[in-house]
Amino acid sequence: MKQVYLKNVLLAAGLLLGMGASAQDFTVDNINYNVTSEADMTCEVAETSGLTGDVAIPEQVTADGKTYTVTAIGDMALSGPGNQFTSVKLPSTVTAIGYGAFYQCRNLTSIDLGGSVETIGYSAFQYCESLSSIELPNTLTSIGEVAFMGSGLTSVVIPESVTTVEMGAFSACGLMKSAVVNCAVTSQSMFLVCSDLEEVTIGGGVTSIASSMFQSCPNLKTVTMLGATPPSIGDYAFYDVPLENATLRVPEGSAGAYKSASGWKDFGTIVEYTPTGISNVEAGAGFTVKAADGVITVEGAEGEVGVYDMSGAKVAAATADGSATIAVPARGAYIVKVGGKAVKVAM
Repeated sequence: MKQVYLKNVLLAAGLLLGMGASAQDFTVDNINYNVTSEADMTCEVAETSGLTGDVAIPEQVTADGKTYTVTAIGDMALSGPGNQFTSVKLPSTVTAIGYGAFYQCRNLTSIDLGGSVETIGYSAFQYCESLSSIELPNTLTSIGEVAFMGSGLTSVVIPESVTTVEMGAFSACGLMKSAVVNCAVTSQSMFLVCSDLEEVTIGGGVTSIASSMFQSCPNLKTVTMLGATPPSIGDYAFYDVPLENATLRVPEGSAGAYKSASGWKDFGTIVEYTPTGISNVEAGAGFTVKAADGVITVEGAEGEVGVYDMSGAKVAAATADGSATIAVPARGAYIVKVGGKAVKVAM
């Protein structure tokens, strides 16, 4: 834990020293850009200051008669108190977000990543205290160290596409209540000191829970495992978590394995769920959901019904007039949303 915070202090010092240190090739609409490739005609956002309100980064910018495609948000590009913007929309051409890109953007409440981002750098959204939600795209492969540390995220879904998550990526998110880890990798101190974290879903591809992953998450009440084989548990993974008061939900037929596995057997309650069972994401949804044979049936619902995979992407929708029947593309876990309420199902 000390290592995370020490590196954090060093980063903050680096940010202060680095402000204004890089040259910009041109400026368009108060945004400075660096050319990253003349051959490919690409550029990155290099530095901004004084931006307010809603900000939309363009797909292309033209300078001196040349048109460049914006493919990245550079290191520290939109960071610091000099910017007071509340929302940012990135174009689909952006694939990389550099280190500290939105560091300490305390007024940022929402961001649209554009759907093509592959890498999020070290400390990219650290201390974005007003950022309560973010949709991580299925193109994402890497999340840097302390990338969202101290942000205002209340929930997060990490897609299967992620192959690298570095230390402390979501640590100290004091408002976070739920997390879904669909990727097969975990990292040291991943959710360290997320004091409000109550519910976690761990994907079937996860084979190990990293050291200190959920350390000092005293309100963790429910952990749902999508895999029948218990992952190994690293040192201090659940340190300072009252597991005797927590419930571990495991696939049908796997309770015995979890009850005999080191670390997992410490949960006070271990229960099985069937592949066609339901688990309420939000209590008192007011409608019922059944899932079987590739079909989700919703009863007691009116209006639009949306079905999302565990990465947060919408996979199907229908309009209910008391009920709705929706086909889904494959077996797995889904979230069904109706009128602001949500229920998690698995088949």
